[in-house]
This record gives sequence, structure tokens and C-alpha cells, in this order.
Amino acid sequence: MKQRMALAMLPCLIALLTSASASAASHAEQEPIFLSVACYKALPGKQGEFSDFLTGDARKLAEASVGQGQLIAWSAGQTVIPLGEEADCNFTTARAYRGMPDTLQFFSDEAYTKTKIKREDVQATVSSTARMQNTRLWRAVGAIGEEPGEGDYYSVDLMRAPDLGEWAEVENRIWRPVHEERTKSGPIAGWAAYALVMPRGADLPFNAATVNVLKGLKSVGAPPGYNAVFEKVHPDVNRDWIFERTEGSRTIVQSVVVRVIARVAAE
Repeated sequence: MKQRMALAMLPCLIALLTSASASAASHAEQEPIFLSVACYKALPGKQGEFSDFLTGDARKLAEASVGQGQLIAWSAGQTVIPLGEEADCNFTTARAYRGMPDTLQFFSDEAYTKTKIKREDVQATVSSTARMQNTRLWRAVGAIGEEPGEGDYYSVDLMRAPDLGEWAEVENRIWRPVHEERTKSGPIAGWAAYALVMPRGADLPFNAATVNVLKGLKSVGAPPGYNAVFEKVHPDVNRDWIFERTEGSRTIVQSVVVRVIARVAAE
């Protein structure tokens, strides 16, 4: 049961990429992007109502909040694969901050005042349509490619990394240039990597993730085209060594696909 609940985090990571713009990569070392993600399970028969809330009042509150202080983006996502009971978390919201946030408040008091939306009404709507499964705080460690928009699809690989430092180095030094090349003619439009900040614990089944922005839903089953890309970006590196080091740096727990249903970003 503990691992099942932990896997509820999977679809949230799609929303993370929607929250961090491609420009975040150039600032990652000076001003890392932190993402606070809430995962929700819609109550039976309430998926449509909760979705309407996310694309309605929640978006309005986000529009009044984003750009204030450290908050640079807000997004909501809906799980596409898996569905049903396998989708422990079928909706997500994510807030992106430039630098470690001073507060993790969902929406500011000023946002409620500006939109004239009552906090108690939001709380009543959420409690009657969904259950929050968990919240997580993540830090972006690398990103390239296009910034996604509403309606785009994403795949997420949720991972367990024995050493986050080694994992981040493998992702950025080996795989980042590979994925950057794949955005030019392959099945993805962007890529990002994230390390889990909180919660912590040796028994957590995951502590890292990578996200691929897909060029349409058909890209889920498209050939990755790694062989041709390796020849171009790592022509003098032994491929067996690449895969051995990669396998030693992390284990993929599960993969999911999510569609972004709402997004607000600072100009």
C-alpha cells in the first residue's frame, strides 16, 4: 500500500514540466527551479466537476498569483495512462518557484481578493469532488527543448537513484545532449530532470524523475532512435559503458502519460 500511494506522484511530474520554462535551464545553477506539487484523486463521478474547477476558478486564482514574488508558473494535469484504479493520482496541480520558496501557500490572500472568489467556496468544491493524495517538493536539475502548452502530452519516468549526485551527472552529461538531439528530429519536443527534495526517507520508492515532452500522443510508442543519436553526440563513447553507468545510477519505477489541462506562466 505504501508503494501504491507513493506512485500517486507519477502524474504530478508532468505538471512540473509545464510549470518550468525552458529558460529555467540556463538559470538552474544560479537560481534553481523548485516545484511544489499536489496530487488529487477525483471522487467517483466527480472527475468532470473537478476538472472544471481546475480550468475555471483555480486558473483564475493562478492568474492573479503568478508573477507575484517567487511564483513563476502554475499548471494542472490529468492522467491519460494509466486510467482507473491504477491511476492513484488522476489530477495534479503544480506551482513553480524561482529559488527555494518562502511559502507554499496554494493561492495568496491577494489572489482571492482580486478575483472575488471565496476561499471557503474553493475548499468546499475541492473537498466535495476530490481527495488530496500527497504533496511533494522537487528541484529541477536540467531542462532543454520547447516549453509545453495546454493540451500537450508528456511521459514521465519515475526513478529510484542510489546517489542523486551521480544520477544528475549521468542525466546531464550523457543523456541531456542525446535528448537535445532527439528534439530536432525525434519523437520529443523537450526534456527535463527533477530531484525529490521533500519528503525524504530510505524507504521511498522514488527520488528522481525525467520528463519527455511528446510530439503528440503517437510519440508514446515511437522508436527512440538512440543508435543514430549516439553516433552523432557520443561517437567515441562505448555504448555498453553508457548503459552500464545509466543502469547503475537509477532504476525506473514506472512510466505514465499525462495531458496538461491548464497553465499560467509569468511573462
